[in-house]
Parts: sequence; structure tokens; C-alpha cells
Amino acid sequence: MAVGKKDDLTIEKTACQHCHMSCDVLAYIKEGRVIKVEGDPDSPHNKGMMCGKGLAITQLTYHPDRIHYPLKRAGDRGEGKWARISWDEALGEIASNLNRIKETYGPEAVVFGHGTCRGWFPIYVGFINTFGSPNWYEPGMAQCFFPRCTSSVLTFGGEVMEHADHDHTNCVLVWASNPPNCWPVKAMRIMEAKARGAKLIVADPIFTPIASKADLFLQLRPGTDAALALGMVSVIIAEELYDKRFVEKWTIGFDKLRKRADEYPLSRVEAITQVPAEKIQKAARLYANNGPSCITQCVGIDQVIDTIQTSRAICMLPAITGNVDIPGGNVFDMLLPAGFPDQWRDNYERREAIPDEVLEKRLGFEKYPLLCGNDALLTPGAHIPSIIDCMETGKPYPLKALYIHGSNPLVQMADHNRIKGLFLKMDFISVADLFLTETAEIADIVLPAATWLEWDNVKDSFQQSYDSIGFQRKLVRIGECKSDITIFCELSEKLGLDYWKSEKELMDHRVRTLGNGFDEVAKRGRITFPMVYRKHERKGFNTPSGKIELFSKRLGELGEDPLPSYTESPESPFSQPELAKEYPLILTTGGRKPVYRHSEGRRIPWLRQMALRQEVAIHPETASLFEIEDGDEIVLESPRGQMKAIAFISHETRKEWIQVEPGWEGEWNVNRLTTQQYCAPLVGTYPMRGLLCSIRKATQGGVRG
Repeated sequence: MAVGKKDDLTIEKTACQHCHMSCDVLAYIKEGRVIKVEGDPDSPHNKGMMCGKGLAITQLTYHPDRIHYPLKRAGDRGEGKWARISWDEALGEIASNLNRIKETYGPEAVVFGHGTCRGWFPIYVGFINTFGSPNWYEPGMAQCFFPRCTSSVLTFGGEVMEHADHDHTNCVLVWASNPPNCWPVKAMRIMEAKARGAKLIVADPIFTPIASKADLFLQLRPGTDAALALGMVSVIIAEELYDKRFVEKWTIGFDKLRKRADEYPLSRVEAITQVPAEKIQKAARLYANNGPSCITQCVGIDQVIDTIQTSRAICMLPAITGNVDIPGGNVFDMLLPAGFPDQWRDNYERREAIPDEVLEKRLGFEKYPLLCGNDALLTPGAHIPSIIDCMETGKPYPLKALYIHGSNPLVQMADHNRIKGLFLKMDFISVADLFLTETAEIADIVLPAATWLEWDNVKDSFQQSYDSIGFQRKLVRIGECKSDITIFCELSEKLGLDYWKSEKELMDHRVRTLGNGFDEVAKRGRITFPMVYRKHERKGFNTPSGKIELFSKRLGELGEDPLPSYTESPESPFSQPELAKEYPLILTTGGRKPVYRHSEGRRIPWLRQMALRQEVAIHPETASLFEIEDGDEIVLESPRGQMKAIAFISHETRKEWIQVEPGWEGEWNVNRLTTQQYCAPLVGTYPMRGLLCSIRKATQGGVRG
């Protein structure tokens, strides 16, 4: 939608897609080319703010290394020889291979993969289900989002823990998250709240930018979040700081939780977390006494050994203090109550398309019921370590094809050295992406995907906003690039599937309750739904009991502890003291640069200038012990392998642990050190925080593997 002219430029409104925040954007266009973008100052969502990732969209869209047309492997796999082919030929070959494998081995032999797929996740799942395969994965699914949201649904009946009402809060507890780097819009609102006088508590192993602004910083040992949360719960209950009326009316299992909290006195919690007892007590009092209070959390709690129990332990804090769906607390979103048919809840996934006997073949179906089975409270998918084991053994059936959109699993999956060898043995691989990534380089067919300037979309993720939706517009066309949704639609026709016919048909359907088609509705710009709080007072909570379930009967039925508890990391100085003699440092992969998201952005010159290299944060005392100086090239080692990094000597970490950023390719890839060996109950998360490693100068020997 053109909103004006400036000199010889046309100004169009759209929305960014570099992260789930979906900031409203003004795009400046000259002669069919986007010259620059900036945050929309009239947006109630991002208020004109835009981070470096979004501002660099022009460098991404017009990057000289982008794939502009379909490619077919012309030499041996991974040799780097390609031939340009037409879309008709590319889709025809993909369809021929997928249907051949489906008919010969069954649909379960085709594994579908994707990345964060912002804006098309349920739509892609619908395509997969229409094809008939029970096996799809996302490298971050059980490692990010799924465990904490599942725990929220188990406890509250919805994803209330994803939404902190910063605009009306008096106290913000940021847990395992660094919003300035990951959620800039949330960071802005947190700082606005602090400027109004709200208290800020941060729980993190690393002294992050948000921690530097905190009134109280809890620097816990990596992987001990559940113990810290239960220590805070113990203080709140023992000192009777909980909301007695709310607990009595709207929760079940409080007496059982009280007994569990008694198992976590501050002396024990301090010994586990290495956070001083007096700080834990102060944090509990600040959160409970300065309400309304809210919690902002993220991936850190999704990457420990017992993610459901860790997330549930944190859920107990708003549950017993009454900070649930009130102004300034953690709130349920308004999309569904307002009648908007958002893609997560309106059967775009087409679950009924796969018969039960095929669903039961999903890898991980029985062992990880909350991720893969009929007990999954969110969209069920396959378990990655089970997929990798199946690739290796051929049991319980062979896996023959990989079809991947917007994902670089050779970088993002744990245990890189193992999975690369298995991927190379697959019969057929197809990848849709912007560049020839490390994964695309071993594909048979590569499809050129579009950036967010090149397609229309409804921006309705509940992670983006709890009370509004935005609109992304197609403003340019680059080469033969197509949106992921368009690719699904066109491939489904080649496969002979009954699926959406086009991106336009789908987008018109998505906005059917708001007006006459996408083009008309998108002209309105961001649409905000009036916020209604305390929705439980009219219909209760969407749990089996209709109340907040501190004690989860459902977890008990699945063989798990119905109350939150703490489990020590399976690879720590406490659980494996002998291994720790060889690998004395604790590794956390939580590092995030504000200019990168996951494995994205490292090819963009503007962004690369601000974060040029893979760094490992090392405490000065640790660096001195290993005779390492700032800027040295070093080698990190674990029982799985080795990687390179540049030493960054910093007080942001403690001397017992180091922090590395995920997302770098080649010998700089931290997933050369991680493992899929240990998996959390029910959801199958493999921990990426709290593992053991050692370091040395690179001059003392190269990187192996």
C-alpha cells in the first residue's frame, strides 16, 4: 500500500520478517527497486524502531550471491557443480523422486525439514500432512519454543508465558533471554517500564546487555534454572507472599506444591545454582511484592536436560502470585477471542489428512508423546535424534529423502560430524533457501526462495503481539525467486495433492473475517484487537480442571512427575566428575549477536562488519590459566569433536564456564561439540547448555573432523 511520495521515491507499508516481532516498516522504492527501509513511526507495535537485521534487508534482497533460479547437481554430491534448470523441471524432478520413494517405501521414508519458517509454519505442516509423511522436523522445535509453550499449556491452558504485558507492569523478570539482541521490541518496552519505575530482575548465566540494566542479577550455573525457580517459589510460599484468594479459587495442587517447595531450601538452591541465597530471597520478594509482575523468557530454558519441568517451575511464579491475564502480568493473546482465524489454531495443518496407522510410525511417537504423539498439546512433529538414529540403522524403516525449506541443519543440529555423514548417504535431497548454505551444497535440487520484500503474508504469530496483526507486502521480484508458500502450492500440483492453489488464495482465506480479500484488508495497516483481561473469570482456564494446574495429572498419567522438579545436567562437573577432569569447563551455546538470528545474516556486509567472527566469551582468570589472550584463535574440544573460535576475554561470564554463539558454518560451528545423546523426558530435547568442554590455543594443534 503506497502511503506517499518523497522526491522520486514511492513509500510503501510492509512488515519485517527477520524475527517473530514482525515490525511495521516503511519501504522506499525507486524504479522498482527498494532503496531503503525504516521502522514505521506510526506503528503502535514497534513505534518506528527497527533493528540492524531488518534495516539490512536491501543488502539481503540484492545480495550478489543469492540463488536466482533453480539448480540441479551436476557432479558428485557436495562437489559444488550445478546446472541451471527451469522451475517446471525442478518441481517435476522433486515430485518424481518424492512420489517414487513414497510408493516404494511409504510416505514415512520422506523426511521434511524447516527452519523457524516465520509466517508459514502451520501451512508447511499442512502441505506435509497432505503428502502423507508423519516425519517432519525443525532443528529448534524441541530445542526452542515447544517445551516452554507446552509447559504453559499444561499449566494454564494456553501460551500465557509467551506474552508479558510490559506496558502496564511494575516488575519484569527476564529469564534466559536477552531481549536487546533477540527481541528488540520487547527490550524497548522493558526499558520504558523501567523508566516508569518498574523493577527489573534478570536470571542468566551471562552478564548480558539486559542484565547490565537490572536492579537484581541472578547469575546461575548453566542448566540449573528449575532449581532457581523452585527456590523462589519456596520463599514466596514460606513467607506467604502468594495471592491466597487467587490460589484458592483458580489453582489446583497448591498443598502438593508447598511440600515440593520445602525440598528446595535456599541453602540447597545456592549449592546447585551458585546464586547466593540472599539474592534468591530478594528476587522472590521483588517479584511477589511489586506486582503486577511479568516474566519474559526464551530459548535458554528450552535447551536444558529437563525442559518441561524447568519451564513448569518458572510457570509456578505467576500462577501462585496471581500475575495471570491481568494488566502488567503474563497474558493470553486476543487473536482467537477476537475471532481472527490465526494459522496456528485454524486447521491449516490438516492433521486429519494422515491416518492413525501412519501417524504412529512417526519417529519418537511412543517415547516422546508431548512432542511426537497424540498427547502433544502443540503441533506434533518427529524427534530429531530418532530421525538421525533411523538414518544410521535403517530401523524401524529406511529413510530415503530429505525435503528442506529455510533450514541449515548441518549448522543448526547438534552432533554435526555424525549427521553430515548420514545426510550424504540419502537417496535424494532438495533444499529451498536464499543461498547455497552448507546444507544446500549437498542437495540434488536447490530452489531459490524469496525474502520478505518479495511476497504477501499475514503477520499473526502470537509471539509477535498478543493483540494485533500486521501485513507483509510483495514489493519486488528478484530473478526467479518464489515464496515458500508459492513453492508448496506449485509442488503440490506436481505431486497430485489437493492443497492450496496459490499464495493469493491462501492469503485471501486468512483474512476472510476481516474484509474482502488480502489486498483490501492489508491497506488498513496493522489491526489491533481490544485487549480483554481476566478471560478466565468468564470461562475458566482451558485445562482439564478449568483451573491452573500446579499439580499436573496429565504429566502423572504420562509417567512424569506431576510437580516441577530439578534434574542435574547429565554432563556436568557434578554428574560426571571424571569426564570433567579432561573437560573442566562448562559450555553454554547461548551467545547471540544482535545482528544475527540463528544461522542467518552472516553473508550480509553491513551485519558482518558489526560481528565479524565466531567468538568465545572467557573469563580473564580462565584465559590466564590456559595462557590465552584476547583475540587469540583457539580450539574448543568436547567428547564429540573440536571447533575454532576467537577468544573474547570478558567478565560477562564466570570462570567455570564459557559461552559460544551458534549459527557459524564450517570449523567455527559449535555443534561440532554438542550431542544428541541425552534427551529430556516426554519432549526429547537434547541439552545445548551445561555440557563439558576444554580450550587451548589453535597454535597447539589444528581442528580435527
